[in-house]
Amino acid sequence: MSRDILDDLASGQITPDEAQKIFDAALSAGQVGLGEGVGMNNAEYTAHCQGVWFSELARWRKKGWPEKCARCGRRIDVPNFGWIAKETKPDGDHFLQHIDCPPKR
Repeated sequence: MSRDILDDLASGQITPDEAQKIFDAALSAGQVGLGEGVGMNNAEYTAHCQGVWFSELARWRKKGWPEKCARCGRRIDVPNFGWIAKETKPDGDHFLQHIDCPPKR
């Protein structure tokens, strides 16, 4: 059975710890490839693999992803990748930056 853990987390149906347990159980059962089985799209799954917490991903899904590169200030095209998630501080929120910032025009 597929479940959308980020929606469940955003609506308060589960806690961040429960989201992690559901994700881990689906992963152990071979139900999670690139997020299927837990309702994550490829960008969400990639960000989670880069250390973004489920609670932060749920907030990004609801309120919007970071739109600008923290390094160059240019637009991040989240669905087309070319970005990496970085922590602002240990156990803190994350920001996105281009892997290779585009040249200035």
